[in-house]
Amino acid sequence: MIPATLTSGDTVTWTDAPILLQGETYTAAGYTLTYALRGADGPVDVVGVVEGIGWRFTLSAVQASALGAGTWYWTKKLTATNFQITAGRGELTVLADLSANAAGGYDGRSQARQDLDAVEAVIRARTSGGAVIEYTIGNRSLKKESLAALLALRTQLHIRCRNESVNASLANGLGDPRTLYARFN
Repeated sequence: MIPATLTSGDTVTWTDAPILLQGETYTAAGYTLTYALRGADGPVDVVGVVEGIGWRFTLSAVQASALGAGTWYWTKKLTATNFQITAGRGELTVLADLSANAAGGYDGRSQARQDLDAVEAVIRARTSGGAVIEYTIGNRSLKKESLAALLALRTQLHIRCRNESVNASLANGLGDPRTLYARFN
């Protein structure tokens, strides 16, 4: 099965076993299996080669370089003469190749973390008296969010960032950081 996470530019190999759909088993003997990856950077298709009674897939470094960082969606199509069926679909996360981005800047923070940092900067500016809340020039006016609204947004973003941190910890096999263990002697 295609991995849930990969790094742009890395060669990736995976295998799929024969497919059981609607009570029928489909093997590599008479069927072609193709993964169609779709994202903002365009289409990438990976065709399986026969390995035993299943299929082996290789996403080459060139193909993987075409996958920009972000969420990509895939479908798995089983085909033969006058036959086609979708055998699966899902999404995968493509991580940026940091070595390819060495010349330019890179911000590895999630969108939620970037938003939280921006909201906290606005709150700091407001509380230190460095930001105007409302002004009018001629017939045009601008009114910024109230401090109460910014604090509520900060709380929501903080929760989102904490959940991302917990999910990353679990995905890396480090367990749930919210779990507290106690030992009594």
